Order: sequence, then structure tokens, then C-alpha cells
Amino acid sequence: MSDSFSNFQKALENLSTATEYVEHKDEKFVQEPIRPYNKEEFRSQFEKTETYSLLSKDYNTLLFEKNFPPWFHASQVGQTPRLVYIKHITSVFSVVPFYYINFLFQENNPKNVYDLGCGQNLFKKYIPNLIGIGAEDPADPYYSADIHDFVDDQFVAKHQNYFDAVFSINALHFVALDDLRKVVLDFASMIRSTGKGFLALNLQRMIERASRHLYNQNLSYIENWVHQQLSNMPFDYEVYDVDFTCRDDFMDGNIRLVIRNVNLNFFKERSKR
Repeated sequence: MSDSFSNFQKALENLSTATEYVEHKDEKFVQEPIRPYNKEEFRSQFEKTETYSLLSKDYNTLLFEKNFPPWFHASQVGQTPRLVYIKHITSVFSVVPFYYINFLFQENNPKNVYDLGCGQNLFKKYIPNLIGIGAEDPADPYYSADIHDFVDDQFVAKHQNYFDAVFSINALHFVALDDLRKVVLDFASMIRSTGKGFLALNLQRMIERASRHLYNQNLSYIENWVHQQLSNMPFDYEVYDVDFTCRDDFMDGNIRLVIRNVNLNFFKERSKR
């Protein structure tokens, strides 16, 4: 281990986990992946499941690629990808999120699973006890959420220590990259200490809203900065899968985290500030 990295680790140990932002250090920060997605392994297991059988009946093509193929960008007409699927009646579905969602059921048997920013609530058919929360207009003919609500600061405050199982896929990243740590902390604060959560974010959406300082940085700097912001958290990562080989993964995200063992005392103190 290099001296610079050792010094940086010591600095992290002295940081208060209460901070919403970790000051960027120039030293290279190395965060090894934890249980990252493996296409071959997941496919061999998933193809044996009832969920796979149901999806195969509904879609002609099931995608196992970690990053959604760039050819689909051409079909984006100012809509979210899954909304485009519905409106254009296409027959393609990325099954990659199920790899991460499956962790929510390991060791637990949650009564309900919540999808924050559920869009067309497409996962509900394959996860019967799923409750989708969406902010779209209920008058829209494609509105499919079970609960109409916005996941904002008020929602977070009302749902502290609330969910046994929750996930959000590319729905909470419409903020500046500067606020990455806050977004992750807010999400984790809604998970019970015995619960789990899966959060996926797309780096590109956050860069588009970043401060000028971050917006003008190269990808290497940003990747290092992201790892630092995701360090020293008041919870454990069951999965830490951050992969910027695809900078704009508009479907499944390139920051994928499965969170567990949330420190409730930390969030009780945080809520007092």
C-alpha cells in the first residue's frame, strides 16, 4: 500500500461521517468493487427462475449486458427509456437490475418492496409485493404508480427508518454531482437497520447539473471524486458497483449500490441538524 494512500485512509478515519460532503483529495482513492455484476454468472442463474420465464413471454429480447447498448440512444425522443418501450411497443427489456434487486430478498422476507420513481411500474408484474411510487401526472394515460408522490426532502423526512426493502433506478440523479453524497445518505436514511436498499444513478445526468468546477474536470478526476464521496458511510455496502466505462448509462445507471446495516443513530443525529 502506498504512503499517500495510507495517509488518505487515516484522514478518512478522522472525518466525521455526519458530513454531507467529503473534501476532495488529490491522492488516488481506490475503492475495490464489492460483488459487481457478472454477466455470465447472473445469466446462468437467472435463466432458471420463474421471473425469467415470465419476462421471456413478454419480451422478444432480454438484455444481460452490464451497460445498455448505445444503439438505443437513437430511440430517445425526450422520454425515459422504459416509457419509450411502452409507447413504441418495443420488445426489449434489460434484466440487469434483477441482479441487484435479488439482494433485497436474501436473508430477509420483506412484506413489501418499494420502487422510488417507478415510472411505468414495469417491475410490479414480476415482483408481486412491489409498491411503486411515482411523480408523474396521474391524468396521464400511462400513469401506473401505486402511490403518487415526489421523492424530495419532505418525502425523505417523512420516511426515516421506514423501508425494509426499497430500490430506485435512475430516478434520484436529477441533481448536481456535488450533491451525490447527500442523495445516497438521504436514500439510506429511509432504510431500516435490518433492511436493504438498491440505488442506481447515472453519472451523466449529475454531471450535466454539476458546479462549473466539477463540470470542467476530466473523467479520471470525477471518478476519483465519486469514490471519495461514497466512502466512510454510516452503513455497509453489500454491492459496490461503480463503473464509468460507460459514462452515460441511461437505463440501469453506472453507480449501483446495495446498502445494508444502516446506522440509525447516525441518522437520528443528522435529522436534528
